[in-house]
Amino acid sequence: MRRRILRSLLIFLSGLVLVGLGAVFYVVRHPEIVNETLETWAKKYVEANPLADSVELHWSGIAWQPWTGLKLAEAHLGRGDDYIALYGLSIDGLGYRAQGLQANAVQWDSLWIVGQPDASWLDWIAPWMDTTRASSPFALQIGDVSGKIVWKSSFSEEEWEFTPHVSNFVWNVDGTPSFEASLQPGFKAWSRIAMHGSKESDSWLLGMQSEEFSLDVQLRMDSVQTLLQWDFVGIPWEASASGVLLGDARFTHWQALGSQAFWRDRFWNAEGDYHQGQWSMNLQEKDGEKTLAELKAQGNLDEFEVDLRWNDWRADLLQLEWNGWKVHGDSHGQGRRNEEGNWVWSFEAQGSHVASEALKLQDWEIRSHGDGREVDLSIAVADPYVGQAEFHYEWGNDALDFRWAWDEQMHFLDSLGLPARGALKGDFSWANGGYAHIENALDAAYSPCYLDWSKGPSGKHEMEARLGDYRAGFTSSHSPLTWQLPLQTRPDYLVSQWLDGQWAWCQAQGIEYLWLDGPDWKLNYQAQKGYQRIEASGDWQSTAWSFSSAAPSKSLRPVESRFHMDLAQGPLDLEAFSRKGQKDVFRLDWDWKSWNIGGHVRWELDRRPNAWEARILPSALSLLGHHSAVQGGEHIRYDWAQGKLSLGEGLQWKSPVGSISMSGALSADPSEVMRIHCADLPLKDWTALFVESLPVAGNVWGQLILAGAIGSWNTSADIWIPELTLEGQSLGSVQSQWDVNVESGAVNMRAQAGWGDSLWLMASGDRSDRWDIELTVDRLPLHYLEPFTEGSLEQWQGQFMAEVLLREEKKGWTLLGSGELHEASFSLPTTGVTYQGSPRLKFRQGDIQCSGVLRDHRKKGLIRLTGGYDYHAAPGKALQLRMEGERFLALDLAKGTDFYGQVVAKGYATLSGGLNALRLEVDASPLDSSVFALPMDAPVTLEDASFIQFKARPKGPQIRRAQTKSSPLESEFQFDFGLSIHVNPNITARIILDETVGDVIEGKGNGELRIDYPATGELEMNGLLTLQEGTYLFTLENLINKPFSVEPGATLSWTGDPYHAAVDLTAVYKTRTNPSAYLGLANQERLAVDVKLAVTGDLMQPDLGFDIDLPTANSAIQAALQSRLVTPDEKTTQVLSLLTLHSFWDQGQGWSATGVSALETNTTQVLAQQFSNFMAQGLGENWDIQLAYASDSKALQRQMDASIGRSFLDDRLKVMTEWGIPMGSQQANMGLGDVTLSYQLTEDGRWTASAYSVRNADMAFSGQPVAQKQGLGIQAQWMGDSWSALWKKWFAKGN
Repeated sequence: MRRRILRSLLIFLSGLVLVGLGAVFYVVRHPEIVNETLETWAKKYVEANPLADSVELHWSGIAWQPWTGLKLAEAHLGRGDDYIALYGLSIDGLGYRAQGLQANAVQWDSLWIVGQPDASWLDWIAPWMDTTRASSPFALQIGDVSGKIVWKSSFSEEEWEFTPHVSNFVWNVDGTPSFEASLQPGFKAWSRIAMHGSKESDSWLLGMQSEEFSLDVQLRMDSVQTLLQWDFVGIPWEASASGVLLGDARFTHWQALGSQAFWRDRFWNAEGDYHQGQWSMNLQEKDGEKTLAELKAQGNLDEFEVDLRWNDWRADLLQLEWNGWKVHGDSHGQGRRNEEGNWVWSFEAQGSHVASEALKLQDWEIRSHGDGREVDLSIAVADPYVGQAEFHYEWGNDALDFRWAWDEQMHFLDSLGLPARGALKGDFSWANGGYAHIENALDAAYSPCYLDWSKGPSGKHEMEARLGDYRAGFTSSHSPLTWQLPLQTRPDYLVSQWLDGQWAWCQAQGIEYLWLDGPDWKLNYQAQKGYQRIEASGDWQSTAWSFSSAAPSKSLRPVESRFHMDLAQGPLDLEAFSRKGQKDVFRLDWDWKSWNIGGHVRWELDRRPNAWEARILPSALSLLGHHSAVQGGEHIRYDWAQGKLSLGEGLQWKSPVGSISMSGALSADPSEVMRIHCADLPLKDWTALFVESLPVAGNVWGQLILAGAIGSWNTSADIWIPELTLEGQSLGSVQSQWDVNVESGAVNMRAQAGWGDSLWLMASGDRSDRWDIELTVDRLPLHYLEPFTEGSLEQWQGQFMAEVLLREEKKGWTLLGSGELHEASFSLPTTGVTYQGSPRLKFRQGDIQCSGVLRDHRKKGLIRLTGGYDYHAAPGKALQLRMEGERFLALDLAKGTDFYGQVVAKGYATLSGGLNALRLEVDASPLDSSVFALPMDAPVTLEDASFIQFKARPKGPQIRRAQTKSSPLESEFQFDFGLSIHVNPNITARIILDETVGDVIEGKGNGELRIDYPATGELEMNGLLTLQEGTYLFTLENLINKPFSVEPGATLSWTGDPYHAAVDLTAVYKTRTNPSAYLGLANQERLAVDVKLAVTGDLMQPDLGFDIDLPTANSAIQAALQSRLVTPDEKTTQVLSLLTLHSFWDQGQGWSATGVSALETNTTQVLAQQFSNFMAQGLGENWDIQLAYASDSKALQRQMDASIGRSFLDDRLKVMTEWGIPMGSQQANMGLGDVTLSYQLTEDGRWTASAYSVRNADMAFSGQPVAQKQGLGIQAQWMGDSWSALWKKWFAKGN
């Protein structure tokens, strides 16, 4: 029984095995049964465990591989445009053991992630995420995982490719997994990133490596704490960073410390807490002990608030193009979730400045707020004022709206041609190829600034824009958002593409037409009819220019390029012809007749890969009228890869005005240099193009050496002038050396000038950010100034010495230091005075100050010199020198000039002007013994038709200008002179009517005289002179030569022409004669006779009037005289008789006797006058001696009248005596003469006391002996134009 049961069981089991094997064999032969079962099971599982709303999951191609694994052709999971797609999944060695799934390998062809992954993607599979051990002991272990993962962002066309390879992947299973992966970033400029990782004990080791950086991370986690450590190296930036983060197992509290050395060593530390959804964080970045930035944040999982403070926080972290920027300010941000579940946030930041070396923005502000639907942003800067720009963005619209306004405070817009105020509004979109529209927000009909970009009906993108005076536009078949920069941007590559007719970038971007217009230029590009054309033209600084180039797309025709400029000197033309595979030919022509320069230069260019080589074809240059061929020019080569320029055999040009040559090479190799030599270049010839007349002359020799690569070379130069002359005066030789580093801008120079070991100039300096040159001037003769100051300051002597620093400032150059005009001497030819002294100079920022004391050449006194030269003053006012003194020589001119004399005065003089004009202004009050003479040169003539007239002066005087030597600035330089004289009795004024015969008006008085000596035109004189005393030597064709005394109160006035003064004076000629015969009296006593001359009107054509008076005679005799002088003819006859015969003419007297008497009288009178002059000169200026001879043939009387005067106490006390000396044996005794004393009680002479003892003329005809009479008197004198003026003077203070 037992056996039967056992056999039945064995048969059953065998049948069961056979059935199972048969089933298995059937399933293996028919795997679609398993595939359908898996498909049904998967669908039921998804239906039982649905995904999140609107999330779709579908798949296809489930295929079971018997005993080996499972394959899936395609699977798709996602929502809308955001999805994950898996293709070609293969699972090998699939099995299940111990509640865990096992597989030998999992591979897939590609896994696409499309969209912008965020936390919401986890919600898609949230129902499947309960994988805790307590509820799900499910475990996973895979031996090898590999495949390609591609991420494509929804914002761009870039694709990121990730190729992982994971070994021993485990989930809820103990093991030692590791992985390797390769990541290709979507940016083409980035290299592929290799990734690897492994688990060792309780730590994960992760690493990443590329050409740009390397990163190593170690993560350790246990039940007590979590430790994260990293090390980062930026390879091209030579930067590194490292740090560590330490926290408990649940991160309820954590700390982090890091350091980095991107720009300099810094470190940061952070600390935070998290408990039941509440979190906080505090981060600080430090540089040593200085805190650069501090960040504080706190909140919960649904809300947050952030406060940020920083000070000079540099923004160049990992962004090297921002190196040098500094930011100062603070910010605040906060956010929360609203009822709809979207984040609502706001952020604001402001600060005092954002600065770099080139730009500084002060008082800036940024504000922003938004939610899950839209974002608003505003930016404002106060200095420079840019107003406020506002931006608005709505999520999902792919468009950005903005608004911005400007006003007159935005000076950086001044050059763009915009109105003072305006506003813009517009929007920009990147959807459907993109579009943009910007217009005037204030007036849509007028937009000084706009942009309009849209896709037209033809499908082409068209854009037109304007920014003030600047406009641009294009037509393109492609959207500008798809434009890409050329892969190769090296200039030689781009230019060669165009010259070879293979320029394809514009066509690749779909650009058919492109134009740019500026206020004085325009540029057009057009692709049409198999040609690409570039045309440009403009007006640069009043110089018209044009450029054109036509490149055939598919043709054997060459690329033709032309450039033309219409310079002021003449035209300049450049032509180029190029074709791929052949050498380019260039031709440059110019003919500048005004500069006497021309040329015809041709060369060919061989554009080899990475190197261009040029050869100068037969060419000629014409410089300064000298024609010469250009020599050399073979194998001129530029290596683009090495940045090396070599001149091959060099270039040379020789002519009678010197030679210039170039040779060598420029490269990074320090052993190679380029030399430029010049020899025997005459300064005057080479500067004649720019300076009409250069005052210096000499021949220049020099050498310029360039070492280094182009743009970063070092330069040294030597300049030598064997003999430099200034207006023919030798300055010795000049030597100068210069060293320049072009890359850093550093310059070092040395210079000297002089004669052998005797140097008058030594200079040395350097330049880094600015020039600083130390100058030492030692004993430079001042006579070098003579050619530049001729006509204003002459006869320079002395030396100039100084030690100064010449410094370059932003607005110009500044001299700092001190100097001296040692033992300087110069003369003012306009005044005839030479001044001597050693004034000091102080060179300050903005001006030069001069101070010192000068003495005149006659040592009359001293003047104080102050003032200087102001660099920033208005034109013509830069020089302001003032000379002031209590006693100085103001005028010292000899005869032969338009006015002359010697004036010692107190007052001041100013010398003002600039480089092209000077004005000397003198204001003087004369002191003692001053003389001013004005020659009129208009003698008196006697004619039959009229009694007396003055000859007219044909032309007024002109300013004296030296003609012996031409000044370099003679055609431009002007010198004016002004003289104001406050006339007082200390000066003697002389109006010389005829110097040859002594016809002179001389006197002292008061008044104001103004003399102007303009640079062009005639001498002008204005003012009024009132004489207190004076003489007039009246001459008449040498027949009459009599001194007249001018009575006080006489006036001379000028209103411009110095030779047409208005005169109003009365002069008296005093003589003695016996009037008894003429009046019919018996007594023969000689009496004093006054012949009065009244002169009025124009001094050159005056009205004359005469009168005769007997001042000492009694009334009876005076009445008798007036009864005889009843007709003008009678008065004229007696005046002539008294002036020639010194007696009245009696008609009964014969003419022959009269003639003999007149000849005797005048001859003796002339001899007496000459003897008087001789005696006065011998005794001195304080003596006054006058001799006069008179004879009376009828009375048989001859007498010599002698008048002797002497002044004392600075001319305040005067003593005058007069005697009549009888001549001949029949004459009476001489008797007691007349004596007069006068004393000025006041300095101005208004109050005078006098005493006298004279003969009593009243007794002359009484028959009694003539006796003396005496008297005392006080005289007061005031002068005025009216009684009211006199009244004011009487009661004025001090009068």
